[in-house]
Amino acid sequence: MKLTNEQQQKLIKHFDQFWKNKKCEICGNYDWVIDESMFEMREFHGATTILGKGFIKAFVTVSCKNCANTKLFNAVNIGLISSEGK
Repeated sequence: MKLTNEQQQKLIKHFDQFWKNKKCEICGNYDWVIDESMFEMREFHGATTILGKGFIKAFVTVSCKNCANTKLFNAVNIGLISSEGK
């Protein structure tokens, strides 16, 4: 799901408030890219995929432009979407 302009601004405001040291812990770079989409991570159920069951979390990703170190940020906790996914 693509982030709206409002969600992108809220995300940037969140990072400005809480992400104080933006130095990549892998390579030392300070240059990050914010993905324009949200992603989901599903609860693991072994080798089977169970649609419609289990816990799902929504994330936005931020990746280091130098080494590709990627961070996940919980979209619900940031307030980009509600816990119902809206």
